[in-house]
Amino acid sequence: MKHVYALVLLLLATSTGLSQDQNKLDYADETIFRLNVLTPSAEVEHDITENFSLLANVGVGLSITVEEINNETESDFLFPLILEGSGRYYTNFNRRLEKGRNIQYNSGNFIGLNLTQVIGVEGDISRVDDQTVLSATYGLQRTYQDFLNFTFEAGPSYDLEDSDVSLYIGVQIGFTL
Repeated sequence: MKHVYALVLLLLATSTGLSQDQNKLDYADETIFRLNVLTPSAEVEHDITENFSLLANVGVGLSITVEEINNETESDFLFPLILEGSGRYYTNFNRRLEKGRNIQYNSGNFIGLNLTQVIGVEGDISRVDDQTVLSATYGLQRTYQDFLNFTFEAGPSYDLEDSDVSLYIGVQIGFTL
């Protein structure tokens, strides 16, 4: 978990600007800030090379539990803290440019490696355990009208604490700042 905090601090410290050129000629100096609505979070993505970027995301999840206890229905709403660090390699920037499509704000398809840390929380009738998950993903990201962002990614994930393999699916809708 210390590595995720260090990644977030590194990306925030190296942030140099909020804008990008549509032709995306200066890849190493681009930093993109986003606020996600569907899964409440804030993220920063910083380009390292022409096609590779690092992303840090801090947000909250939602866990809802409804149980029948002593003939009464009880519910628990828990909001665990979620920290995510990702490396993304964008696979189609050149092809999108050749077709005259926009790659502003890293609009493109990518393969990625995500490390996600869930900070557990306990409620009255349920709990969310601490969890560290490593995921390999393929995804797409698009930004419309210079502010509306949509990201979808999916792939296999491995829970480092429980040694479980599962399918990771991430959908984010938000705003680019």
